Amino acid sequence: MQTRSKTDPFRSFEFNNHFVEVAPPGKQRWELSYAERRRLAADPRIQKTVLQEDQFSGLNVDGIWQKAKATIMKHVQLAAAAAGQPAPLFPPQGWVFDMSSFTLFCRQCGMSSDHLIHRLCNIFDKDASGTISAVLLTWHLHQLINDPEETRFAETAYDIFDRKLGETDVKTSYFLSLKIPDPNAGSKRGKKAKPSASSDKGKGSSGMSFAILEAVKKCLRDHPRADPNTVTLADFRKWWADPELVAAFLCTILEVTAHLFHQDGKELPKVPPALMKSLEPVSEVPFSDADWWLLKEYERVGRDPILEAGGKKSKSRSRSKKKK
Repeated sequence: MQTRSKTDPFRSFEFNNHFVEVAPPGKQRWELSYAERRRLAADPRIQKTVLQEDQFSGLNVDGIWQKAKATIMKHVQLAAAAAGQPAPLFPPQGWVFDMSSFTLFCRQCGMSSDHLIHRLCNIFDKDASGTISAVLLTWHLHQLINDPEETRFAETAYDIFDRKLGETDVKTSYFLSLKIPDPNAGSKRGKKAKPSASSDKGKGSSGMSFAILEAVKKCLRDHPRADPNTVTLADFRKWWADPELVAAFLCTILEVTAHLFHQDGKELPKVPPALMKSLEPVSEVPFSDADWWLLKEYERVGRDPILEAGGKKSKSRSRSKKKK
């Protein structure tokens, strides 16, 4: 019996071989995790939050946005644990800081001044509602640090680097010689990183943190410069488009913001009406859709069985490898 070739000369289309080479089936709805399933939900409340989460993707403030979300989730989960309730998979009030979680956000980025934190609360909470929208906070910071006429953010960040007296540029060798311990190193073994002579709680003598040093080294590799031996202020401003670098300098960005807008008459950039409208609360509509009921159940019990099942499989595989 003769077999046809994949391309038949008497036909104008390709030979259909899906019975021979069967494509692997995709994931079914019930196999998706909570985060994946949210993106397919028909609930307008969930659709709105998904759009909010995606609007900073690809921008240089995406790292700040991810830090803000992580802080809010951590605060909500700690509050639920203290009340003896299951940890939620999504913050009930959306991506909104209260004063306690905003203080935690500032502390985690390295800010130690209570005075500056209080000033930032007054700047971003103009109506004194006791809450700060993480979306508006990230949007305002994006407008400020990307304003071509406002250079103080990049200049202040650049000034934390050590330079010899009389030098205007930073030597590349300065970054390569620094050794700042990772504060998370050794956490898997239950040990903290030992501070070196040139570090103070994960920060070098110039105030540079481990995250800043790692982000700068990444920029040194990824962004060519006219003089590979130095980093000029112009070079550093070009790096401002890197989300990891901007996120690493979050403490500096917030401190500059606190000083800039403490002046009388100085106000934050005006928020466009479309963005304000997207933040308006959406009334929850009771759907009879199965996905809606399942997501509500996930949120109620605070568990994602798909992720839990995946974690159990990985643990059982690691145990079987150890036995072998």
